Amino acid sequence: MQPINIVVFPSWGDAQLTNLYLKYNNEIIQKVDSTLTDRVLLLNNNTLMSMEIYNFNTNSLRY
Repeated sequence: MQPINIVVFPSWGDAQLTNLYLKYNNEIIQKVDSTLTDRVLLLNNNTLMSMEIYNFNTNSLRY
């Protein structure tokens, strides 16, 4: 069994736009946490660690 990664987005819109670039049958679980107003996190299920993969405050382009 492959490790399951979870990507946490700050809004539904950010998650939907990301889906445009993913394969139809991707194995990434996506969640929305409205308390994350400025970043996207990657949670690794094997190590139980989180990694910030995008920060909207430091990068000027959101969409």
